[in-house]
Amino acid sequence: MERLVHVETEDGLALAGAAVLPQGEPNALAVVWIHGNTGVFHEYPYVLVARALAARGYSVVLGNTRGYGATNPVWNLREDRPVAGGSAWELFEEAPVDVAAWVDAGAALAVEGVAVVGHSQGAAKAVLYAADRRDERVRGVVL
Repeated sequence: MERLVHVETEDGLALAGAAVLPQGEPNALAVVWIHGNTGVFHEYPYVLVARALAARGYSVVLGNTRGYGATNPVWNLREDRPVAGGSAWELFEEAPVDVAAWVDAGAALAVEGVAVVGHSQGAAKAVLYAADRRDERVRGVVL
């Protein structure tokens, strides 16, 4: 099963993503996928990987960060207005805020925690999140 997912970051931004869920009983760990620079959660290779993991029993969350695409608006829910987003406007030090929202979404689907997978620049974001937050729900980081 695949469904759209929306999260709100700690600083009030709305981010879009998808959950790709296994049929039957899921594995204890969920996978949280963080895209690369200018990437988007729905890039076909990401979806193929998520579907392959779901076929092996993993729940997968694919999520946009505020740096999705080159220049894209991101909705600020607290101010009810769009703000500049995309990799052109993204600040790397804000990455843990975005990853945290997706870890929350992934942890809601898991029994024992999540593995955060980062592709390209998403790998640096995953490492920064792990180092910055030391979140006990994160059982692994894949780069």
